[in-house]
Amino acid sequence: MVGYDLTVQHDVAYPDGAMTKAKNDSAGGASVINGDKKRLQDNIGNMNSEQKHTNKTKDLPARKRCIQRNVFPLDGSVTDRILKWNSSKNFDPESIEWFVGKLKPQNHPVVPNIAHFTWLNCPEFKFYNLISILSIYRTMNPDRMMFHTDCNPEPKGPWWDEAKRIPVLEIVHHKRPKTIFGIPIINLLHQTDVLRLQSLLQYGGVYFDLDFWLFRPFEQLRYYDYVANRPGSGRLCNGVILANKNSKYLRLFYESYRNFEPKCLACTSIINANKLAFEHRDLLHIELYSFYRNIDHCQDWQMEYFSPMDWELPRYSIHFFHRLTESNGQPFPDPQNIKTMNNTIGEIARYIYYGTKDIITDE
Repeated sequence: MVGYDLTVQHDVAYPDGAMTKAKNDSAGGASVINGDKKRLQDNIGNMNSEQKHTNKTKDLPARKRCIQRNVFPLDGSVTDRILKWNSSKNFDPESIEWFVGKLKPQNHPVVPNIAHFTWLNCPEFKFYNLISILSIYRTMNPDRMMFHTDCNPEPKGPWWDEAKRIPVLEIVHHKRPKTIFGIPIINLLHQTDVLRLQSLLQYGGVYFDLDFWLFRPFEQLRYYDYVANRPGSGRLCNGVILANKNSKYLRLFYESYRNFEPKCLACTSIINANKLAFEHRDLLHIELYSFYRNIDHCQDWQMEYFSPMDWELPRYSIHFFHRLTESNGQPFPDPQNIKTMNNTIGEIARYIYYGTKDIITDE
């Protein structure tokens, strides 16, 4: 069996039965999301489905201890800070309104069908990045894919050579943001945080971190001015953002960087974003877990590596936990080993790259 074919239509990336459901879900904003009641029911259903999936994975055979890197080394405990803020506001963090916002959909798509990526400091473009960009091309079928980078002239390597065959992919060169509102930006992760917001403010569209693997379309979400994912009760994720360039929430989020703390890795992008969503919940729609879940880093990573894919979950994508994969000595996906990987990672990678969820033998 050969690798992916860019001439194959996007349906190839879907499991049996899932494409029909996805097309029905994408029929239009008014029919898909019929007011707040339907929206809240969908999100409650998502929470319940994820809990059932979690319960099923609790009995997985014991693996070697999960080693979790501290990805917030300058913050102390991010969770403690979030919980402290939650308790100070005297509200129930399990409230569904708090979880999903109050924004109503428009009667037509308001988010452009443009995919954005940031790639600063020109790191190696790996196979899991290729899977990400291919999944977005095939699933979202974007009009443009804008690759914002400071590489000169572009990334190098075999997987980038594969990626740049995508006909709608275009390189947009930038200098790394060094300041915002006069405040120095030192950390590379903060620089990418700022560049993604600047790109959305200029063009609108959908921003993706290149470790998200998309496998279901989300056309109905383009009817909202701003959409974020809530991976857990205490935070919003900025790894996937849908935004109209004139979104009031997008502008407020960017303006919140006037209080940017350069030494706190997650303060503005996670903690303050959580506060902002609470204060302006009429300006955004929040998806519960549907782009990725991050209740517990180790448990969620173990679901990807030690359990099969549950295609019944109401998800659009998964987050490939590459840091945990490296720190726990698990194999990174490549074109050969994904053929026989009997786990979530293997199944989704095979769909995207080979067009089948089934184990592949070279016989």
